[in-house]
Amino acid sequence: MSTSGVPGESVSLRRVIVISSIVIVAGILALGFGMYWFSGDLNAEARAVAATREKQQIFTKGAELFAVLRDSESKADAYQQKLDTILPSRIGVFDLPDLIRGLASVHRVNQTFVFTGEETITRAGLPGFVPFKVTAEGSYENLLAFFKGVEVNQSQLLIVVGDFEFSRVDGQTSRLVFTARVFFRP
Repeated sequence: MSTSGVPGESVSLRRVIVISSIVIVAGILALGFGMYWFSGDLNAEARAVAATREKQQIFTKGAELFAVLRDSESKADAYQQKLDTILPSRIGVFDLPDLIRGLASVHRVNQTFVFTGEETITRAGLPGFVPFKVTAEGSYENLLAFFKGVEVNQSQLLIVVGDFEFSRVDGQTSRLVFTARVFFRP
């Protein structure tokens, strides 16, 4: 019933309330559906932006490393030139037995020398090496001087000692056995 006394007003008010309610519910549903729809697109866009940033960071890091390598290349060239002046050619390695024999004579020790393996070239452009073994006998002091001559004081060849062993043979004689590598330029 109508409070204003106008017939049909309550039906009309009800109709307005029902229609308004339907419009509000439809609006809320449409808004919810729109947010759901666009949130999927927003998540996809966010993932795409994150992937693009990650690619940019990788590219930037790569560019930085490339710059460092370019800088290092010039330094490496300078070191390579120094190595080429220090290291003998492959043929120069054959002077090693004469060097060992000469040092043994100077330091009054008896020695045997043998190359123990094939020449090894690690990678193109890098120095190669040949392993060898020396057994020497003499007084402890003479053996020590001989060993220092091979390892430290020699300037003709680059020799790196791998392992060595000193032992006493008798009261006056000691034995030195060592393995090493002599390096050469490729």
